[in-house]
Amino acid sequence: MSMREIEQLYRKMDVARYKPASPGMKAVVLLSGGMDSVVTLYLMKSIGWDVQSVSFNYGQSHSKENDAAASIASNMGIDHTVVNISQFLTVLTRGKTALTDHKINVPKMEDVKEGEIPITYVPLRNPLLLTIAAQLAFRDGASGIAFGANAIDYSGYPDCRPEFVTSFDIMVNLAVADTGSNFYVLAPIVNLTKAEIVKLGEYLGVPWELTWSCYRGGKEPCGDCPACVLRIKGFAEAGIKDAALKNEVSPTNIISSEHAASSTPSRRIDPEEDEQPGENTR
Repeated sequence: MSMREIEQLYRKMDVARYKPASPGMKAVVLLSGGMDSVVTLYLMKSIGWDVQSVSFNYGQSHSKENDAAASIASNMGIDHTVVNISQFLTVLTRGKTALTDHKINVPKMEDVKEGEIPITYVPLRNPLLLTIAAQLAFRDGASGIAFGANAIDYSGYPDCRPEFVTSFDIMVNLAVADTGSNFYVLAPIVNLTKAEIVKLGEYLGVPWELTWSCYRGGKEPCGDCPACVLRIKGFAEAGIKDAALKNEVSPTNIISSEHAASSTPSRRIDPEEDEQPGENTR
């Protein structure tokens, strides 16, 4: 990418809103091992946050994504915490999601109806994970809580939308009111396309070969689950080879951004409604 393209991308993100208000501010970044969370982690570090990462074992059918997260954190030389909530979340989501109920098959993207949230959605996962991340941030004196939510090329998950990010920011700060803690819940890539996320990650030096997005845990990504199709779409449209794939994958099931986000009208977070570090302080 040219520097002009990068500058345009940073302007689209309004990246100044996500910079720490002062040097050395700490941030806890949710790290799944997938492309969105890894790019978010690299971005947060690049704009001045002192980052640490947290991953979760919530009863997934495989360990590939958590293994990828650990590799990424080790490669960056940052503190990494793994929280095991598998027994808790597996029971609460039984029969509701293919990611924790192994009796439910992960669907192919072509089998997901337009406007339908796929069975890979884990109900209320992000509010739970963000709350645990906030507890970690509270313990360690961190102000930032960041995650790789995206509401453009995505599967329509309601807890990845900008309005959820804004609402959770308000809620978590009410929960710690008068304690001396103050959090900034940040989702800097929420309004980027998958292609733009790939280009940003390439610029930031993300080691794609260490990342894992596939919902299935085989030796190689399956290429047809919703996560794989969206990833293939992003790399294809960015014109960049995915270093995580040993073999070239034909993007036969690539979908449009309109299809990917059809179940959820998204809106941009208004900086005047949602104060962020680098602009104002609470």
